[in-house]
Amino acid sequence: MKINAVITARSGSKSVIHKNIRKLGSLPLLGWAVKNVNQSKLIDSIFISTDSEKYYEIAKNIDDNIIFHKRSEKLAEDVPSEEVLLDISKKFETYFDDDSIMVLIQPTTPFID
Repeated sequence: MKINAVITARSGSKSVIHKNIRKLGSLPLLGWAVKNVNQSKLIDSIFISTDSEKYYEIAKNIDDNIIFHKRSEKLAEDVPSEEVLLDISKKFETYFDDDSIMVLIQPTTPFID
């Protein structure tokens, strides 16, 4: 069984501009999500799903093995997370089998364990 974490970080926040890269202490919110997921011994692969090259670079600076899912224009809009997860499972099908688990991680909850 593979456990894949997907960190969703859209750059087009309407309420708080670029909230996913706002600093919280020493790291942006996105950085905390990557760092905390990276420390888990249960996660096999970490994906970042974003429409922003800048967001990807922030994540990659923390974990060089992070997998980049570049969102289409449609998925860069305010769409349900399920649509993003389905797109990832189709585009990266070699990471997923019938026993795989996807864990959705949002940068706006930086203190996850």
